Amino acid sequence: MHCAILAYLRAALPGAVIHHSPNETKWRSQRAMQTVQKAKRMGTLAGFPDLLVIWCGSVWAIEVKAPGNHPTAEQRAVGADIEAMGGRWGVARSVDEAAALVRSWKEQE
Repeated sequence: MHCAILAYLRAALPGAVIHHSPNETKWRSQRAMQTVQKAKRMGTLAGFPDLLVIWCGSVWAIEVKAPGNHPTAEQRAVGADIEAMGGRWGVARSVDEAAALVRSWKEQE
């Protein structure tokens, strides 16, 4: 789903800067834990959205979720912070939902 949404965004928003923040990890090895701790020291933020889009002076953040899944409390808190600073934040479980977010945000700009 994530790759399909990314492909849609690249096609729909030519010239946009689109970044995936790989915050999620299911690794349990000692080396993985050290990598996670280093990333936190370097500024990785728990709850940061999966996709950050910068387009025509706007900042949009999309949390990609599998159908039936919901954002965590940390993800909702970061989303609220992004919105409080004038950005847009939303959840997409499909390309259609991502497209609806983009249409809505374009209309609001």
